[in-house]
Amino acid sequence: HPIPIGMKQFHFMRLYNRFGQLVFATTDPGRGWDGKISGTPQDPGTTFVWIAEAVDYTGKLMLKKGTVTIVK
Repeated sequence: HPIPIGMKQFHFMRLYNRFGQLVFATTDPGRGWDGKISGTPQDPGTTFVWIAEAVDYTGKLMLKKGTVTIVK
């Protein structure tokens, strides 16, 4: 789940698979992805791309991107 440290407002977090398909999305920073797609657990070593948007305490819009790999 997203941890928006130092952010005044959290807009969204989205997770995409390697084909660019949206796998998970949330606007609630307390809600996280469970590692499943349509109820199917994803294999270890599978990598996903995430993007998150928030506003910091100075009012600056922050857009961050990265990757996450499933490990078990």
